Amino acid sequence: MVQSILDEGIRKDSNILQNADIDDAVTMVSSPPANKPREIVATLLFVDTTRRHIMTDIPRNAYAQHIVFSVMALIQAALNKLDQDSIDVLNHSLSGMNEAYDSGQSYSNMQNLAAIPTNAYMSAIMGE
Repeated sequence: MVQSILDEGIRKDSNILQNADIDDAVTMVSSPPANKPREIVATLLFVDTTRRHIMTDIPRNAYAQHIVFSVMALIQAALNKLDQDSIDVLNHSLSGMNEAYDSGQSYSNMQNLAAIPTNAYMSAIMGE
């Protein structure tokens, strides 16, 4: 899915859900629905000028598909708050992450869980 949205290029007006081909299964809403059987919450924290931290609260009854789709929804929601420079960093960061995974690095390895996104982000903000 990430490669699909990168192939389209992430812009301010991008429809991430459509580009990821999940717009038939995921809907962005302006307020939480009354019936919330599963809620995944992600909080992005600004640590300092070169570090960000995402805290997630994932319920035990969430399926892998919910988690994967929530990443696309988070990217879509973030576009409303990002300026063009930040969108460029997002594009480069996601590209760097995909390159690491394509080279054989495991996304499920606990060290890589933080290292790959951090390294991709650092490369993006340093213009590498």
